[in-house]
Amino acid sequence: MLSSPLNWPVLPLAVLASLLAHQRLQGQALMVDFSRTDQGGSDPLQAGWQGFVLPATGGEEISADFRIDELAGAGGMVRVTVAGNSHTRDYAAATGVFAARSDLLSDGPLLNRPGIMTLSLAGLKDGTYELISYHHTTQFGASERSPATPFDIVLSDSTGDNVMVAQGLTVSDNSSSELTAHLCEFSVLGDTDVHLDFIRGPDNGPADHFALAGFTLQASGPPPSPRGLDDVLLTEFMDSNEDALPDGAGTSS
Repeated sequence: MLSSPLNWPVLPLAVLASLLAHQRLQGQALMVDFSRTDQGGSDPLQAGWQGFVLPATGGEEISADFRIDELAGAGGMVRVTVAGNSHTRDYAAATGVFAARSDLLSDGPLLNRPGIMTLSLAGLKDGTYELISYHHTTQFGASERSPATPFDIVLSDSTGDNVMVAQGLTVSDNSSSELTAHLCEFSVLGDTDVHLDFIRGPDNGPADHFALAGFTLQASGPPPSPRGLDDVLLTEFMDSNEDALPDGAGTSS
């Protein structure tokens, strides 16, 4: 399980553009832009992305299915679920260096109190994946409500549950010099679901917003090899034969 958490939580825009280009070259990527249902549906929708709409008031679990053969197999669907947000908003446009991604960054689910927002993925075929999550708000961010409230990211996938992959990140806003985006690698084996918990801590001051504007998901390789069956059987055989008598060659049997 690889992420780029503790030493590379914020991706400069040039690096982010390079990663997105790499994802497209590697194959079909799922690119999801979150929006509020009662204000234009999935609009504003970032060009080339797929929309996922949530109600203005949070608290309920919302799911949407996306057909993408490369990630879910032929005819399969990737189910994306968001839970735990306090509300969803369409805010003012992103400006400055963020203007080109305003349709992505200006709306989505938010958390304005201590809590956990969870992004879950189901239906993925076995493999290793790269997910980039985007954390930017155009209103009520750290520049308006300083100091910033940090958030952590905890991952559960086929290799382990509740693994801390990032600590102390903060959401960017229109006054930031770089976009807060997190790159995480995870594995799916045996039809397992994947859960990313975004944990917003206690307020450091006025309640600035945690935001999840969207994400991209790309297959990056085969699943990790499970522990070899031969090794398991040999270990169990040796453990069960500790009291065996030596044969003529002095070997336990």
